Amino acid sequence: MSRENGFPEACRQAEQLNALLVVMNIGADELDITDLNTLVTLAIDLAGGSSCWLMEEQRRREGKDVA
Repeated sequence: MSRENGFPEACRQAEQLNALLVVMNIGADELDITDLNTLVTLAIDLAGGSSCWLMEEQRRREGKDVA
């Protein structure tokens, strides 16, 4: 994720992750293990991109630029 579009993308991913987790919480009793595994994998993918960008941005702002 580039710095220029990183913040909007991280926000979008965080919003999608929030929506996904709300749906998972509401429908948890009706999900089979395959669906649950798929949704957890999607949640991990969404969390990974935004959290990596946020950590890189924090390091950059603290003067520990990471290229």
